[in-house]
Amino acid sequence: KPSPVLLQDTFYPRKGAASSSQRLQVTAQYLSPSLTLSAFQVSLGTLTQGTVSWGLSSLSLSNKACTDSLCAMHMLTFLLPPSPDGPDLSRDTGLNVSVNGQLLGTLTYSYVSASTPTLVSVSPSQMTTSSTGASAVTVFTQNFPSGGCYAVSCQGDIGAMSVLFG
Repeated sequence: KPSPVLLQDTFYPRKGAASSSQRLQVTAQYLSPSLTLSAFQVSLGTLTQGTVSWGLSSLSLSNKACTDSLCAMHMLTFLLPPSPDGPDLSRDTGLNVSVNGQLLGTLTYSYVSASTPTLVSVSPSQMTTSSTGASAVTVFTQNFPSGGCYAVSCQGDIGAMSVLFG
């Protein structure tokens, strides 16, 4: 009988703003189909507060007809809190997922600082290669150019930006 496992490729999203909560999900395989929300715990180690723990917000079995762990695929959803270490610290953290007190697996999540330059949107969102160079592309950013820049340094930041297609 295979050991229960988190399917790492199903973990989404893998990064988000340190200043806000994020709804995360991952699929687990080979768990008992009779498990309930209360069997699960998620925790992360912080730089300032030790370990922070919480439960799942939802648990769903992919195949409701499954009665054995061999066919069981569970979708685990949980709400990750804003970074306990503050909104201005970017860092990778390990999220430990446990079931009935046993470690099921660790997921790597990246908290992104609220002050990190971020691409918000690009318009148009898609373009044919024949239009490349002939059509304007509008890029909306957050925290870019760098905060507190002056006319000369802002121009330097903007001049260094490029849009690549591919």
